[in-house]
Amino acid sequence: MLKSKPLLALLSQPLSSTIEFACLFTATGSLLSHAPSSSRKGHTYAALASSIWNDYQKLGVSGVLSAALQKDEKAEQLNWVCVDLQNGKIFIQRTVDIPNADEGEGQTESLIVALVGNQDAALGMMKSKVDAISEYLATSIQTKKLEL
Repeated sequence: MLKSKPLLALLSQPLSSTIEFACLFTATGSLLSHAPSSSRKGHTYAALASSIWNDYQKLGVSGVLSAALQKDEKAEQLNWVCVDLQNGKIFIQRTVDIPNADEGEGQTESLIVALVGNQDAALGMMKSKVDAISEYLATSIQTKKLEL
């Protein structure tokens, strides 16, 4: 199990005048943490990010995206996706795999980070911030800093 206070502190770090929301969820859509924690839109943003992630994951694995991009290979696993919306941007990235106790021994589940920014958010900066979160999560989970 992951500790909630360190997760909240970690997800609060990328927030700025252009990035207004960050969340961590599982590939199955379970919200683990979000910042700011007082955000009324938190669950809506997390549900939207999860839906976008799962839809693009299905399209990538099925080969639909490869066909649209005129490539010969199918994607085995989606790594990140960025969506430019009318009123902002969402950057979603798979970060680290953790053991999934519900699925049995040796099964893992991906943790996914999403950042929601306004129209002024720079996609490169969003990716850099998610990369830093991903690296910290991987290291912290290995050294058990975020686990009980």
